[in-house]
Amino acid sequence: PNSMTSIGDYAFYKCANLHDITIPDSVTNIATDAFKDCNLLNTVYGTTGSYAETWAKTNGCKFVAQ
Repeated sequence: PNSMTSIGDYAFYKCANLHDITIPDSVTNIATDAFKDCNLLNTVYGTTGSYAETWAKTNGCKFVAQ
């Protein structure tokens, strides 16, 4: 939801079938291990210039602007 401001540690731990995720503009923090062992996560959807874009690029994911 747009009221979410952070994604905590292990929020998506071992989500083996997670390939992509949409991160709203309201998220300004993603914990280091939020997506631990989500080995298939490769695409992050979000707004250009958002924290989601920064996180995706830092963590080797493709970023797609919506």
